[in-house]
Amino acid sequence: VLMYLKERNVLLFIEKRVGKMMSKKKIIGMFTIAALMAGLMAMPVMAASKKKIKSVNIKVEATITPDTRMGSEDVDVEVKDSSKYYYDTYEVNNTGRGWSADDVPELAIYLRAEDGYYFTLTKLSDVKIDGAALVKASKQDSSETLKLVVKLPSLSEYVAGFNEEE
Repeated sequence: VLMYLKERNVLLFIEKRVGKMMSKKKIIGMFTIAALMAGLMAMPVMAASKKKIKSVNIKVEATITPDTRMGSEDVDVEVKDSSKYYYDTYEVNNTGRGWSADDVPELAIYLRAEDGYYFTLTKLSDVKIDGAALVKASKQDSSETLKLVVKLPSLSEYVAGFNEEE
């Protein structure tokens, strides 16, 4: 900026107009501050161009067998509106090494916003889940990640339908 101003004799013009009241350093400082302010004002315009995700809708299916180790479960998460967000990963919140018949699996499911979108959910009712019960929802990473804590049906419900043949 300073080189451009010198080339165009802008500094000389301003110096002649203002006189000896302002030094070159003060003039350069004013131009620098003006340029910074102009750059900062452009930032909110970029954020405003992102689109809001006001609700999410997913389906959770899990196959968890009692007497198996945690981490061996098969969890499938289907996103109903994949143009705005997508399923990333899940974590098991239960403690212990293995699943028992009386466990109620609790998972943290992570959804990520597609480029140009961010999550703006404010109520649990903005989250629709088939196959699990929502416990908690929270936004992370400047609202680009949505963490859903869900509880699946008790494993006793899975094994109740199976009887050993005699």
